[in-house]
Amino acid sequence: MSFYCYLTTTQAIVMATDNKKEVLNLSCGLHGTFRSEKVTAWNARKIHAVGSGWWMTGVGLSAFLDGIRAQVRNLLEDRAKEASAAVDVMERLTAASQWVQSLHEQTVAGLMQAMPPGLEKPEWLEHQQEIVFAGFDGAMRPVVIRAQSAQGFAFERRTGAALLGFAGDNGGWNAAVIEAVDGILSNILDDLMRQPMEQAVHRAWDLIPPLFQRMARAFPEKLSASGDLLFLTPAEHRWFLF
Repeated sequence: MSFYCYLTTTQAIVMATDNKKEVLNLSCGLHGTFRSEKVTAWNARKIHAVGSGWWMTGVGLSAFLDGIRAQVRNLLEDRAKEASAAVDVMERLTAASQWVQSLHEQTVAGLMQAMPPGLEKPEWLEHQQEIVFAGFDGAMRPVVIRAQSAQGFAFERRTGAALLGFAGDNGGWNAAVIEAVDGILSNILDDLMRQPMEQAVHRAWDLIPPLFQRMARAFPEKLSASGDLLFLTPAEHRWFLF
């Protein structure tokens, strides 16, 4: 399991996600033996530029998220030489979810094919998958586009300031955790909305990593206190590891 969150002000988007210090590397030997091992990945970034001012993060199967990112990046590079064109590409791309569902099914099938015959589908293949794109529309308003496997990867587009969301806010956590995280993020958002732009990035750095530290203490087997944070405006971006 993993965790991300996003917030929007009138002129900025803030995204953060955890990076597990140990990830699972799966391999199948010559004689059908199946092996898993933990690999150190303390500095692996999970928020990625996909082109023309748009960024992406998510939770779920890394092969699936890599495939989504590659498709979006290729389309933006081919068809969106300007920021205005990128908005149109993202609108068309997220108007339907069938391509995302198909890629997810292909990813799961490929992982199953690499496993020894007769092995039942591992539980982690059924975990929630989430994708989040962030950028700005033609009016320079923040845009967050999100798709979740629990909703059949149907894209939800939200535009404007004072938006917040996080992985598991649709029921992935119990109600008490959702309420607590939502309350913390609401307070952070209120703080950022009061700050001038040049100070908001520093406040985001001050306020968001402690949330991940708190989540990691509460769920040490699922989440990490380390991660990366993006502060995005129409003109520039700041990216940090914490």
